[in-house]
Amino acid sequence: MKYQLRTIQEKAVDMIREEIRKGNKAVILQASCGFGKTMVASYLMESVLRKGKKAIFICDRITLIDQCAKRLHDDGIDFGVIQADHPLTNYDKPIQIASIQTLQSRKHLPDFDLWIIDECHVLFKAHIELMKRNNNRVWLGLSASPWAKGLGKYFNSLVIPCTTQELIDDGLLVPLTIYGPSKPDLSKVRVVAGEYKDDDLAEATNTKKLVGDIVEHWLNLGERRPTMAFAVNIAHSLAIVEAFQRYGISAAHVDGYMESDQKKDLIDDFKSGRYTILSSVDLISRGFDFPGASCGIMARPTKSLMLHIQQLGRLMRTFDGKQDGIILDHSGNCERLGFPTDDMPTELDDGRKKESVAPKREPSLPKPCPVCHYLKITPKCPKCGHATVTYAKDIEHVEGDLVLLNGKVKSPLTGKAYTTTEKESIFAQLLGYAKAKGYKDGWAYHKARQITGTYPARSKQVRPAEPTPEILAKITHLNIKRRYQLDKEQSQCLI
Repeated sequence: MKYQLRTIQEKAVDMIREEIRKGNKAVILQASCGFGKTMVASYLMESVLRKGKKAIFICDRITLIDQCAKRLHDDGIDFGVIQADHPLTNYDKPIQIASIQTLQSRKHLPDFDLWIIDECHVLFKAHIELMKRNNNRVWLGLSASPWAKGLGKYFNSLVIPCTTQELIDDGLLVPLTIYGPSKPDLSKVRVVAGEYKDDDLAEATNTKKLVGDIVEHWLNLGERRPTMAFAVNIAHSLAIVEAFQRYGISAAHVDGYMESDQKKDLIDDFKSGRYTILSSVDLISRGFDFPGASCGIMARPTKSLMLHIQQLGRLMRTFDGKQDGIILDHSGNCERLGFPTDDMPTELDDGRKKESVAPKREPSLPKPCPVCHYLKITPKCPKCGHATVTYAKDIEHVEGDLVLLNGKVKSPLTGKAYTTTEKESIFAQLLGYAKAKGYKDGWAYHKARQITGTYPARSKQVRPAEPTPEILAKITHLNIKRRYQLDKEQSQCLI
């Protein structure tokens, strides 16, 4: 292995192994794009190889074969490819890469001990048949959004090693600056099987005014960055491209009906900077890897949280000089479905009808600032400072923070409910400790939650302070607890 896993990736490996030791042979690793899920898969395949076993990595598209092959090659892993006429085809290799489309047409396959499904939230019939025929083997699914209905019928365990916000705090993803400048009228768009009907959606979005707004707001807010546009259908995508071209901005459309060489050339030209705008329907929503893209145009309304998170994730990968990703949401998706840093589902859907439960108080959804269009949750816009007067029961507005008044959060460590002043003091001491140790501020942010039970207010400017012996003792306690968990005796398992 030519690389060292990051700490958070090592945690993912430990969690996967623990689930397998429990007897769960179909496990999903949920982590945002940019986490390095393929790197974790590569590590596990090499681990299998060292034990004389075999593994296969299944892509959901033929176009992703070479992308995965490059990953394994860079990691120093010898492998074969199961795909017609591929130059690396060699069935004798114990590690294989294949597309599900290719496997679907093969009646006889080698026996594998570990099966890995990339983008497992898109589960085809061929996947399911393979899982049934090899249900005594270990299956690992990889996904940033494993929330497809019925996915829990085929996978029995979900591991989530970290949140998107934690990856941002650790510098592994960039934050998003999200604007909601204009959106289509969806009142007459029908909903079929829980999603907007394509024909109605195309009619509502592909209008001269809306397409014109996309270009106008990109010129004002997009900073002329390399941009990916997500459209409803091919006609809509072409209309967006033509609108940009009329303004002298280099733009191209790409779709799945094009020849492979043509698609590759267009994508390569976008990556090289020949085109500033690359527009598509679904081709660049999943598995498209270009960290240099730092602006996204959301022109395709959806009710699917999976699609929403997949699209936003394309703009969150780190790149040299990239500080953030700009999102111009002309679809209303962020207002409807929230931000990628919001709490996400933590359980697999087993396809069963859920029993009715008492309604929960829904979290606030973002709304565009009426002045600058920045999507925000707080009454005061953090971008331009415009304050919206709101009235809400049981909510007190504090600068940059919303505080629930009808209940106090107790610390899981001490059982104490800390005051705001005490929480700020503890956070300051943790910042001081982090600075002395060379840790990032994100470390102090998450340790503060472990000690007090709540995260510190992000808008507060807190100066680092010298930690007291009491806080040092709490840090030591948490470190010992974590080490104890990591050092638990491990029983034998495949990986």
